[in-house]
Amino acid sequence: MPEDLLEAFASSPSAQSPLAQEFAGSISRLCELRQETASAIELEMRTTAPNLSTLAGELLGARLIARAGGLGSLARMPASRIQVNGRFQGAIQAYKVRHKTAKHGVIFQHPLVRGSHPNIRGKIARILAAK
Repeated sequence: MPEDLLEAFASSPSAQSPLAQEFAGSISRLCELRQETASAIELEMRTTAPNLSTLAGELLGARLIARAGGLGSLARMPASRIQVNGRFQGAIQAYKVRHKTAKHGVIFQHPLVRGSHPNIRGKIARILAAK
């Protein structure tokens, strides 16, 4: 996606200014850095937590471990807490605007949870957290 944006930006008339060129270069360097970081995390997760990597994916597994405070803490955490782990900021926002709080936190980023119908997202998140 960032590559598409950079191509569209390069064809625009405002791309000729030096500031715009510098901005485009910064964006491309950040994209490369993000890809390098993601590949390093994927490699480390495959060796550290292969089961979690298989079930949740490398990046989501790393986020879960980081939120839990370590792999041991995540292993000892009950499924109900794993399901809502990382929803604190969303809960604060929900209380401010008087909406319902979230039923799931970081685990919502999993494709099975995110791509499912809103009525069954909580159930899928609960099943995934219990594994």
